[in-house]
This record gives sequence, C-alpha cells and structure tokens, in this order.
Amino acid sequence: MKFIFSILYIFINYTINTLAITLKGNESSSYHLTTNDKNLFNYDKIKNLIVFGDSLTAYLTNYEDMTYRKKNLGGGDPWSVYLSNMKKMKLWDFADNGAAIDKTM
Repeated sequence: MKFIFSILYIFINYTINTLAITLKGNESSSYHLTTNDKNLFNYDKIKNLIVFGDSLTAYLTNYEDMTYRKKNLGGGDPWSVYLSNMKKMKLWDFADNGAAIDKTM
C-alpha cells in the first residue's frame, strides 16, 4: 500500500511541475480589470513606494540611512527603481538578496 501511495505522490508532483513549467504566467494567473472610473489605479496619487522581495527587487540598501548603491547585484536597476523614477515616488526598498518568506514568519 505504501508503494502505491509513493507512485501516486510521484505522479501528482510530476504532473503539477510539468503544468507549471509549460504554462505561461498569464495562463496560470488570474487578474481583474475594472471599468469603474473611481476605482482605476492611479500612479500619480502614490507618493511612496514600499517594496519587499529578493534579488529581483533589492537595490543594496543601507538600512541605517536608507541610501542606495548605484546598481544591484545583477549590474542594473531593479524594477522598483525604474517605477519610482518614472512616477516620481519616494522609494523605501526593504528587499534583500536571497530573502525568503514562509507561513511561519
């Protein structure tokens, strides 16, 4: 019986991983658009951009004075810097390379 559960477990994991690899992000995600004018997203009203994340977001922040180095570990600016510069927002970048989060945090 334990052997059957092991085979079933392997099959389910293989199937899920195969689907996750073959589907594009927009095919495996959902999004909701609104046509109600009062609920439209307005970047111009946002004054502060607070971000958390890993190396895709990290900008090598000095947390003592909240200054940033010129480049991230990949050699360029992360998305958060492009967005904050483009929309004139104050960036509060709390991302850190290798950061992870789980349900026990």
